[in-house]
Amino acid sequence: MTRIFPTLFLFSFYFSFTALAYSNNKIENPTKKDFDVNELIMHHIKDSHDFHILDWKGHPVSVPLPVILWTSEGLIVFMSSEFQHDDSGEIVVKRKNQSFVKFHEEIYYGRNETEGNYIQFDSSKHPINDKPLDLSITKLVFSMFVSIIIIFVIFRLSAKSYARSKKGEPSGIAKFTEPIILYIKKEVALPLIGKEKHEKYVPFLLTIFFFIWINNL
Repeated sequence: MTRIFPTLFLFSFYFSFTALAYSNNKIENPTKKDFDVNELIMHHIKDSHDFHILDWKGHPVSVPLPVILWTSEGLIVFMSSEFQHDDSGEIVVKRKNQSFVKFHEEIYYGRNETEGNYIQFDSSKHPINDKPLDLSITKLVFSMFVSIIIIFVIFRLSAKSYARSKKGEPSGIAKFTEPIILYIKKEVALPLIGKEKHEKYVPFLLTIFFFIWINNL
C-alpha cells in the first residue's frame, strides 16, 4: 500500500516533464491551418509578465503581475495590465519621463522618433532598444511562491495531524503524505546516501520533490 501513492506521483512527475519535452518538438501536419499547437503550448509554459487564464469572446483574461524596473531614474513599479496585453511594442507606459514597451515578454525603453513605432530593429529583426534591469514578479516567479505556500501548508497540516493522533498513526492529509515520505526515505535517500547520513538529507529531498512536482502540475 505504501508504494501505490508514490508510484502515482512518480508517473505524474514523469508525464509533466514529458509534456514539456514534447512541446519543444515540432508538430507536423496540424489539422487546421489557423491553429498552431506549438504556439498554444509555448504560450502557456513560457514565462510572462501576467498570468493568463483564458480567452473570453476574443479577449484575454489574465491576472496582472507587478512590473519592477530599475532604471536611470531609479525604481519604477507598475502593474503589467498597463501594457493592455500588448506584446508587440505598440503600447507605451510612461513613468518618470521614461517610456517603456513590451516586446516578446522583454521590456525595453521606448524610442519616441515615430508615434506607434517605439521598437527599433537591426538587420536581423532583433530589437536594439536599451533595456532596464527587470526585477518583475513574472508568472514563473509567482508560481514558485504559490508552490512554497502549498508545500508549507501540506507539511504544517501533516505535522498537526500527527500531533493530534494518540497512537502516532497518520490521519487526514498525513495519510496522503506519509507514503511519499517513506518512499523518498527508504527507496531514495537510504540506498543512495547511506544509513549513517541519509536522515539529515530527507527534508531537503522531500522539499525538492514536492517543489518540482507541484510546479509541474
